[in-house]
Amino acid sequence: MLITIIVFHEEVHEFSNSAQPGSKAYLRPSAGISEDPSLSITEVKLQKGYVDSLTGDSSFGEEIPISDSLGQAIANFINRHRNNDSGDSDIDCYGFANLVGGNPKHIAPMWPEFWKVRTVTPDKIQAGNIIFMNGDEATGNEIDIIVEKKPFRFKHAAVCVENDLFISVFGSNGDIEFATYDDLQRSYQTDEVQVATPL
Repeated sequence: MLITIIVFHEEVHEFSNSAQPGSKAYLRPSAGISEDPSLSITEVKLQKGYVDSLTGDSSFGEEIPISDSLGQAIANFINRHRNNDSGDSDIDCYGFANLVGGNPKHIAPMWPEFWKVRTVTPDKIQAGNIIFMNGDEATGNEIDIIVEKKPFRFKHAAVCVENDLFISVFGSNGDIEFATYDDLQRSYQTDEVQVATPL
């Protein structure tokens, strides 16, 4: 079964008190999907959508190209949620990154065994990149590990879909969310970002 996910961008008028331009819609894994769990999702497409904050009118734009691995990771995530398969998954942001990267299931502190990372500036992140975000400030959501004798406070993982549009899972068995880099940075109070490549 093919599903198309519409990633909405709100068009904001100067005199509107609505969200800032660039805010992205949240997606519940079961949104708009048949309740029949025997119909497995095998293909996912992303398409741009626009909502006018003044009128509420919506329109649809072009398809957003994604890799096969990202499409399969989204399908896998949604299928598991539709079948209430939490025992096998507990998919969080890092688990989702592993699905996209093709890595076996493992806990986040083991990431140096599975990923090669390089620190970049946000403007160097390209479509298809898997990113790890970290920072010094403790928020209670991070995992502290040592990499090459340097402390690394891992806070979030996401996948770049296109310029300044990222997809990730928020929390264990959480929702898929589309967000800008600034949205992610604010949510997780991060200072640094790495592009991660599977070993």
